[in-house]
Amino acid sequence: MKFENNNKEIIKRITNRSLRTNKVRNIFAILAIILTTFMMSSVFSIGISFVKNYGIMKTRLAGTTANISLQNPTEEQIAKLKTLDIFKNTGSKISVGNVSLDILSENKTSIQLEYHDKDSYEKQLIPALDDIKGSYPTNANDIMISRLALELLKKSDANIGDKISIPCKINNEIIDKEFIISGIFTSYGLAEDTGYIYVSESFIKENNLSLKNNGLFSMTVKNSYKYSSEDILKSEVKLEKDQKFNYSYVVEDSSDIAISTAITVFVIVAFIILSGYLLIYNVLYIAVTKDINFYGRLKTLGASPKQIKKIVKGQALKLSIIGISIGLALGAIVSFGVVPAVMSMFFTGAFATAMPSDVSFSPIIFILAALFSLTTVLISCRKPAKIASSISPIEAMRYTGSTPKKQKKNRNTTNGGKLYKMAWYNVFRDKKRAILVFLSLFMGIVTFLSVNTFIDSIKVENYINKYVPIIRNILII
Repeated sequence: MKFENNNKEIIKRITNRSLRTNKVRNIFAILAIILTTFMMSSVFSIGISFVKNYGIMKTRLAGTTANISLQNPTEEQIAKLKTLDIFKNTGSKISVGNVSLDILSENKTSIQLEYHDKDSYEKQLIPALDDIKGSYPTNANDIMISRLALELLKKSDANIGDKISIPCKINNEIIDKEFIISGIFTSYGLAEDTGYIYVSESFIKENNLSLKNNGLFSMTVKNSYKYSSEDILKSEVKLEKDQKFNYSYVVEDSSDIAISTAITVFVIVAFIILSGYLLIYNVLYIAVTKDINFYGRLKTLGASPKQIKKIVKGQALKLSIIGISIGLALGAIVSFGVVPAVMSMFFTGAFATAMPSDVSFSPIIFILAALFSLTTVLISCRKPAKIASSISPIEAMRYTGSTPKKQKKNRNTTNGGKLYKMAWYNVFRDKKRAILVFLSLFMGIVTFLSVNTFIDSIKVENYINKYVPIIRNILII
């Protein structure tokens, strides 16, 4: 009966000494682990950041979260629409007029005056704005003005509480009115030459403006009713002559963006994991093959297969601690540097301005990357550990890593001794190893092409072709 030695300290010592004597192997193994961890953490971080920032950009360019609108609605129509349980929120907007200045006409710019009720402002408008200071106006002489409008009025240094005189064209009449700034905000959109001023409900009443004659009722449909809302509205709401619902789903629900991007990211991560597995496996397999005589001697001295497996796995785990730590650190550093660079590279003009460069830093991202990398290492070292533990001392003395096969006759001739044939035979001497090496190269190329295709797909040209015509229709409305 064979008794297993309980020499845990000896196993640890052998593991550590083996690591110290295989510095070249350690460097390649650590680089493979770093690369795998770094790529996974970076892809996860950039993917999640992109989902969040891309959704914000689309909302900002559309100018609202609403995706259905009705021009000049009646009170009965509004009451009916509010009873329908297919909307996340509804709101009212009134087009008041515009600022009448010759300099604006000469520069082909404009400043629009609008009124938004509480629901429209808080639930549909605020998500499309940025850097809001102050509050929405409540008094008749209060206004909330965009920074672009202040720039067009040559009042960029104005602050909240300052008085500002503006010639307003309302109902085809020009009136000079002195306003007090109650709020300042940054607006976005494809119309980079248009500034906005928001007025109060009191101002609307003073100028006899109404939703029926000058307004727009906007609705944000629930995602579950996205494709059935049109039929529901046709059957439930009676429209007057020349009235129609305007539909625009340019602002996709965040779950739609998240699902499509998540699928892409996980496919890329799957390629990275497989590439990392093959890379780490090859490094450990070659290392075990090189040290197979050493493991054979250990078995001669009484080491059990289980103990030899512990030595191989122990080395892999120690290398993992170093590689994963460095990979996560590099992933974090590169993520904070790459995300803003990628966004600025592929989005220009209004797109670059509206696209946030925030990085979604979540511990979950790095925990997942570390777990995936550790799992990859553990799976990769199973076969090398099995080879080292199962070989007998006698087999270890003559182990070459390949099964001897009958040589072809022409290898003993001058023809068989040609350099290219010798190289070909050496590469495919162990067909399994050759397949793994070529598969590693193939997966590396596929991973590179996948990442490149994903990045190329977010170019601004693709966004323009798909969404700009729809957004322009919204701006016209």
